[in-house]
Amino acid sequence: MKIISLDFVRENDLFSATLCEIHEDIPLLKSEEILSNLELQRAKLFKSNLRKQQFLNGRYCAKRAISSRINTININEIEILNGVFSQPVLMNSFDQKLQVSITHTDQLAAAVVFPEVHPLAIDIETIQPKRNRTIESLLSPSEIELKKKIHFDNAAANTLMWTARESLGKILRTGLAASPTIFEIETITEVSLEWVEVYFSHFPQYKAIASVKNGHVFSLCMPKKSLFNIEEFEKNHVKNR
Repeated sequence: MKIISLDFVRENDLFSATLCEIHEDIPLLKSEEILSNLELQRAKLFKSNLRKQQFLNGRYCAKRAISSRINTININEIEILNGVFSQPVLMNSFDQKLQVSITHTDQLAAAVVFPEVHPLAIDIETIQPKRNRTIESLLSPSEIELKKKIHFDNAAANTLMWTARESLGKILRTGLAASPTIFEIETITEVSLEWVEVYFSHFPQYKAIASVKNGHVFSLCMPKKSLFNIEEFEKNHVKNR
């Protein structure tokens, strides 16, 4: 498990968030130690153990990130329910006015906890070439041309486009429940061999940073004018292995 502090600078203001990431499943038998009563009720509605596992992993990440910022003994006292668009909503942030964004794949889960006044959203996806056709069917002609200009292979580039769009939908708190054109990517700027910055055609107030590594794409959406030190994040990420 990794817990990393993230700092975002805006003029004279500093906003701190916390990222938690795990690469192994939390035993389902520990659900009652981790989940609140209402969360347990929701988990029971899932028919597959895989979906129950993903739900538990995501909630565990979120609660560990939250508990690193507040004084609470039992993480099952922290309650994260779902809004009308299925977005996670932190119901009791213990007077710190926090919110949370959660993501998971079959291999890992992650969550970022942030102050309400500085929204963030996270998405992680596994690179799967079999999804190329589906993703490309949702991209505009300009996006198809845009992804050809970055050095990642086609499957990685497609997944990057998808995660950046997904993170935008999450920060808007609607998910992708809108016309695909509304999430169109306008530009992608490579900032290193692994990292890019993404800007959006219809939401110029937001940007996303994204990385491709180890068969996954990580995207973090944030206000456009917020400054985030990717190099410092990479150092902390390695240090917390």
